[in-house]
Amino acid sequence: MLDFISAEPRSAEAETREYAEKKRQIHFFSLRAQRLCNARFARSALMKFRSLHFQILSKIGALGTAYASMLCAAYEGPPPDTVSFAMGAFDFYRDRHRTWEFDFEYKFFPNWIHSPIFEVRPVFGIMMTAQGAGYLSGGLDFDFVFDKHFVLAPGFSACFYWHGHGKNLGFPLEFRTGIEVGYQFDDYRRLGLHFYHLSNAGLGDRNPGEESLVFYYEIPVISGFPFFGSRN
Repeated sequence: MLDFISAEPRSAEAETREYAEKKRQIHFFSLRAQRLCNARFARSALMKFRSLHFQILSKIGALGTAYASMLCAAYEGPPPDTVSFAMGAFDFYRDRHRTWEFDFEYKFFPNWIHSPIFEVRPVFGIMMTAQGAGYLSGGLDFDFVFDKHFVLAPGFSACFYWHGHGKNLGFPLEFRTGIEVGYQFDDYRRLGLHFYHLSNAGLGDRNPGEESLVFYYEIPVISGFPFFGSRN
């Protein structure tokens, strides 16, 4: 007789195993397809990120190149004015009022002395501490530049001081005496340390004074970039 007439009927257990095997295969291929899609998406996202990262670096590089070109063109004459950013320790000798301070200063280069190694520079600035103390200042720096790079700059400023929640120095008028030691790059940027002392010179009933030590970074000011202003 024909085979299909003679074949024994399949058991329920066999059909269950066959169904489970097919289900496992479908799940396997579905999972594989999902992983493949995820891998392609990850590669696509990574390529887009790399492209964006490259574009950002390219723009930063182009901006740096433009700035360097402007610096080279600007420095054919006398040195430029600079802005100084500083951060460090306020009253670093004493634990009670020691805190962070942040300084910003504008330093003029009037070219009064016409000397390659010495210049008197008017300086105006502001300082704030993490405890709310601060001052507005104006004074003079006496710049000595050795071998075109090594800077030694003692300075003197008068300051209007407020103590906020920080140290009370005894009088609103304070006097700042200090010295900067740093390195001057070929484009007149500077990097260094500034140590100074604040005192009211006995004008108040008390004169505790304070000492600060900060790291500073100076940037040349040229016409239109990176700050307002121009130079002769």
